[in-house]
Order: sequence, then structure tokens, then C-alpha cells
Amino acid sequence: MTPNVHFWKNQTVFEEGYLADAAYLICEGSVEVFRIRDSQHITLAVLDKDGIFGEMAIISDKVRSATVRAVSDVWCYAISKRTFLEKLKNIPPDVRDVFDQLVDAIRAKSEAAVLIDHGRVRSLEGPMEDADASGLGIKDQHLLQDPVFLQEVEDMDVFMRAMFKSLLRMAH
Repeated sequence: MTPNVHFWKNQTVFEEGYLADAAYLICEGSVEVFRIRDSQHITLAVLDKDGIFGEMAIISDKVRSATVRAVSDVWCYAISKRTFLEKLKNIPPDVRDVFDQLVDAIRAKSEAAVLIDHGRVRSLEGPMEDADASGLGIKDQHLLQDPVFLQEVEDMDVFMRAMFKSLLRMAH
């Protein structure tokens, strides 16, 4: 996938509270995802090559829940909200069902006031712990072992495949 947008080191990509217009797949470089609470800088994640950010605001149709800043010069592939939603309509139905379940699980964690950092969760005040996979909230977990299902995921375009895998890591 060819990068189509560049951010300079220390450049803010987007800020918390603004409407989402795109999601990003990092092709080169790294970004920090953070929030400011009570004047305190709270790093939620540092993402590098193949990391995706900005997707949850598009999926949930809400404002950005965090600020993203380039840690280094960053080249990304950006996908507009409109294009993303069109791609979402075209993925296989069983993959779409699990995709929706992953989004619901991530939303539930967010509503429970935890930070999700690629398979690790912590409250805003507490230490990071491994997430309990049994509490994932996905009724079709058996599909995650099904070779046909896994091939459907692999057959999606690069962005949607990376998005699915990113959601899976966040939900666990």
C-alpha cells in the first residue's frame, strides 16, 4: 500500500474532540496516541509501522477520543470515512459480524473507563494488565479458529485486513 499523507515529527495529526474524517495505516514512522486529563498527559499507545489509528471515531461516528502526534516523520495511508464505510459494506458477512462484535467489545471497554493498548488494558488510575479473553463479548469466537474465516480475512484489502487485526488485538 502506497502512503498518501506525510506528517512531520511533532506535528499533531488530529486532536481529541474533533469530528473524524479519516483513519490511518502507518507505512513508516511512529505516532503517540494520548489524552490530557486534569492537565496530565496520558499516553494511550505508541504505534509504528502497520499500526492503525483514527478508526474508532469513524466506526462509532463520534468525535475523536484522543489526540495523535507524530513521534518521528510519518508516512501513512489515509482512508476517508466515506471510502472506509464503503469498504466495510463489501467485506464477507461473517467477517462483518465479527467485526461488529469486536467494535462492540471495544466500546464496552471504553465505557468501563479503561485504556486499551493492543491487548493490554488499564484503568486511568491503575497498572496495565493482560485482558481476559473470556470477557471478550464475541459470540462467534469459534470463527477466529476457522480456516475458511481466516482466509476471508486474509483476502480483504490491506487496509481492512489491518483494521480487523488491530480491532482483534484491542478487543483481547
